[in-house]
Amino acid sequence: GLAAVTIVSAMFFAGISGSAAADAAAVGAILIPAMKKSGYDSDFAAAVQASGGSIGVIIPPSIPMIIFGFLTGASISQLFAAGIIPGLLIGFSLILVSTLISLKYTYSATAPFSMAETRRTFKRALPAMGAPGIILGGILTGVFTATESAAVAVIYALLLGMFVYRKIKVADLFPLFRDGAVTSAIVMFIIAMASIFSWIAAIENIPAQLAGGLLTLTDNPVLLLLLINLVLLIAGTFIETTASLILLVPMITAMVPALHIDMIQLGVIVVTNLAIGMLTPPMGICLIVSCSISGDSLGAVSRRVLPFLAILVVDLLIITFYPPLTMWMAGLVAG
Repeated sequence: GLAAVTIVSAMFFAGISGSAAADAAAVGAILIPAMKKSGYDSDFAAAVQASGGSIGVIIPPSIPMIIFGFLTGASISQLFAAGIIPGLLIGFSLILVSTLISLKYTYSATAPFSMAETRRTFKRALPAMGAPGIILGGILTGVFTATESAAVAVIYALLLGMFVYRKIKVADLFPLFRDGAVTSAIVMFIIAMASIFSWIAAIENIPAQLAGGLLTLTDNPVLLLLLINLVLLIAGTFIETTASLILLVPMITAMVPALHIDMIQLGVIVVTNLAIGMLTPPMGICLIVSCSISGDSLGAVSRRVLPFLAILVVDLLIITFYPPLTMWMAGLVAG
């Protein structure tokens, strides 16, 4: 039904945006009203969209992965590659949960299926689907770096908008470039502040002291990873994603030798935790965006999102304790 369509759409959009909030807003503005029109409860429609939006920071490109790479020196291309399979795992898990709930409450799309309409729609959407293909394909094949693939994808999208879909006029270019520059400046400002904080923390030896405190509790890598997941989940509930990265990543990376874990896998674990935090009030940005679209209260949607949170925690544990899930694709990029 439309619940599965919503999550699949969020997965595709995640391959373009790199932002969970943008994912939830762009897809939700179309599909939440469509789900409500088809008989889905409004709070459930918002919960499905919020859950799907969280994938936006796991499937590459991903702004939090870029920030993690900057803070730790980890390869952004490898981080992007490592996020592909976990992102797909999470997407299909959410589809499973949404389908089971839809069957329980007999939700279903009322629009009749038309193969002819499907072919027409797919044919029209096919050129746009090339954008995430350029980003992921360019990185995985080694043709582009992460930065170069993003630049090529922007040019490709601009040409599509002007000459294929004819939605972008010459007069629209300046506002588009201006908005893009503002968005880029925001990200660069965040990275600049992160570097200052990291420098101060390193000078004061704060990460090592905090890591040492945790290591006094246990030196078991499994227990340490569970403890780190718990800290990140709690932080994601109360602290915005970027702030969580800046505050916690230096401390966590100081424990890498004791964890016996690759920095790339650690990056995916950190980002997955913070993605789950985007579904939990009071700082759950995906939850807030979806509620603003559906018109439901935060409490009502929070209750409907609980089954999705449960499967996300299961996925997190799989990602944490089964390294090949992340490292196989990263290894292909590393050569």
